Amino acid sequence: MTRLRSTTAPPSLDLGDTLAYLRVSSDSQAREEKTSLADQARAIAQLASRLGRTLAPRATFTDPGKSGQTAEDRPAFMALVAYAQAHPRPRSAPGLVLVLNDSRFGRFGDPDEAAFWRVVLAKAGWRVRFAEGDDTDDLVGRSVLRAIGGAQASAYSHALRANAKRGTRGAAALVASRLGRDAILIELNPAYAQMAERRVSSDAGMFADVDLHDVAQL
Repeated sequence: MTRLRSTTAPPSLDLGDTLAYLRVSSDSQAREEKTSLADQARAIAQLASRLGRTLAPRATFTDPGKSGQTAEDRPAFMALVAYAQAHPRPRSAPGLVLVLNDSRFGRFGDPDEAAFWRVVLAKAGWRVRFAEGDDTDDLVGRSVLRAIGGAQASAYSHALRANAKRGTRGAAALVASRLGRDAILIELNPAYAQMAERRVSSDAGMFADVDLHDVAQL
């Protein structure tokens, strides 16, 4: 089995049979008034209690302000995997990795990647359990729930990227308009060109002078 090493992994000490993973995508999420790290910690502590497990003080791996789209760019996640592989658990007494939900585990572009990392942990004797959307002891049922949850997290990630791209359409022209300057934009997608026109016209109102031209007709 290939071992994944991380320089951020904790010292070679025994953290017990239960680990926790917490993640937020932005610094603003980490504040108390939002779905914060503290909220996740409380939900995970309740899950550990229901499962009859105890979390050691240093057994929580936290990635504040880290995107869930990749695993390799999350130091704490990779440290958790490295620790699990360095401290394998027997089949008769598997370890647990507690996470709030699929989204906190990772909003991977490919939902199969979430399953891959769960298998990596399972090969080392560590099972992933979610505090939300994982309320069944049936292994088949849990697999179905996780497949759905992983697909939803992946779809949300794709939607965020698409919205971010849409938000940039016409941005240069918008800045030029606000500075009282002229601007020429080239857009290959006619729908995005119309989106940029609407954005600038809406912002400048009656002062807007936006023309769309199809270069094929010039």
